[in-house]
Amino acid sequence: MSDSNKEKFNDLVYKIMSLLIDACPVHRSIGPADFGYPEGETDPESCYYIPAADEAFLYECIRWLKDEELIRGEHEYVATIYGLEMFNGLPECLKTN
Repeated sequence: MSDSNKEKFNDLVYKIMSLLIDACPVHRSIGPADFGYPEGETDPESCYYIPAADEAFLYECIRWLKDEELIRGEHEYVATIYGLEMFNGLPECLKTN
């Protein structure tokens, strides 16, 4: 991962987790507009949706967070207890002494 890709990944993962922790326990949709990214377009010939580069990167970050079990969901997402712990978002009532 290049330094710029590493920085972009780090920044975007932090932003995604912040959105979900702030919304927890409510599931929340996440899309390019949440981060000021342009959306892709539907190809008129094939009718396939072609995501913009930043949008594609966003969805790869979401997939990675899901694979690592920091978040769960399909079209709307919520932070898991593991995700809350990793990002210091665990409510006091769930912390063990």
